Amino acid sequence: MPIPLPISKFLIRTGIAQRIPAIKALVPEPSYLRFYSDRILMAPNEPMRDMNGYLSRATPDCIDLSLGAPCEDGLKPAMHEAEALFAGSSYPPPVGLLDLRQAVASKLARENGIHVDAADEVMITNGVSQAIHVIFDTFVNPGDKVVLVDPTFLVYPLAAQYHRARIAWMPSWLDRGRTRLDLRRLDRAMRGAKLVVVNSPSNPTGGLLEPETLERILALARKHDVLVLSDEVYERFQYEREHLSIASLPGARERTITVNSFSKSHAMAGCRIGYMATIRFLMRPMCMHQFIATPFASVAGQRLALRALAEPASKSRQVLADYDARRQWLHRELCEMGLPCDMPAGAFYFWVPIRQFGVASLEFAHGLLASQKVLLMPGENFGPSGPHHIRISYAASREKLQEGCRRLRKFLDLLKGETSRTALSHAQNCRMDGPHAALPKPKLLQTAKERV
Repeated sequence: MPIPLPISKFLIRTGIAQRIPAIKALVPEPSYLRFYSDRILMAPNEPMRDMNGYLSRATPDCIDLSLGAPCEDGLKPAMHEAEALFAGSSYPPPVGLLDLRQAVASKLARENGIHVDAADEVMITNGVSQAIHVIFDTFVNPGDKVVLVDPTFLVYPLAAQYHRARIAWMPSWLDRGRTRLDLRRLDRAMRGAKLVVVNSPSNPTGGLLEPETLERILALARKHDVLVLSDEVYERFQYEREHLSIASLPGARERTITVNSFSKSHAMAGCRIGYMATIRFLMRPMCMHQFIATPFASVAGQRLALRALAEPASKSRQVLADYDARRQWLHRELCEMGLPCDMPAGAFYFWVPIRQFGVASLEFAHGLLASQKVLLMPGENFGPSGPHHIRISYAASREKLQEGCRRLRKFLDLLKGETSRTALSHAQNCRMDGPHAALPKPKLLQTAKERV
């Protein structure tokens, strides 16, 4: 019979749970129970443990009659390439194919200085978005405090709101491509928090956290007993120095969860393959969530990811050089057209302030789309500072970047003849009522076109 939740939480808070033999048998390191969410504490962990123990006894020469996975030849893909990807496909382990987890563990040790056991400290996920949901679901309760840097990847505030957590926003600013924080204010924000999110290089700013800042964040996390989620999706897009993973710092291993993806580094966004790595005592409850919510990531996608990890390092260096050239070119273009902004040191975004126009970024974006058919990302969903910024990606082709800048320059020229507020006074009328609705042009822009 499961222990009622209030009693379980009392036993954990007082430390009594760590001395109960049945709990020690269930959780190898009971001190980590303090991080578990109520959902995980009430999950049927014991049957899952028993099933994993049973399945782990299987040997290669076993006849597996346990899984309902069709294996008839007539169901296999006809194309040779598809056969190579799907060959022998059955239900893989919920945490991912072992050979891919081993390759990820080797990559983390070689490139990031993070040493994990592939068997029980690496999990393959359906992109980083699923990893974020697993982490929040496993460790964050309603009312828990989550520390987010403003601005941040829009999924983080959405995940916090979905889990009814309290967000402690930490303002930041860019300084020559570096993300700067008020560390005294960060100390206050971390008090009583459950989780802090670190994203370097940053989406949406492209900013990097300096090594001393990462060390300070870790010191505060240890001081206030806070978990660290380190999002390193853009690690390969750094133009001025090598990437530094916070999990590689002394004392970080026992509380840091590193998440990454093949979507950006290997242009595999459609495959939805990501991964996370952490100490086994934090990984174990996340395995429970993975098994219940999403049994496994696509086998074909995992095998493509395995191939991607085998690519020579020279290929990524060539890609980085090309992106660096686009970064430098776009920075000059934006400054020349009247959109001065900081040069990002990572990722492939510019976080451009538009406060000078006196309108919110969503209005600006709708006006640009209506008059010039250019899409960019309004900043509203990235944090409190978002309404005064737009995000421009230079991951597009050079041709599209050049044409997009030409149209953006034309849009700004139209605005220069009027005050910013007047220029976009009708942009609200441009919002779509549906995915295929036509966008009426702002009145001022239509008039300007008629004058021309």
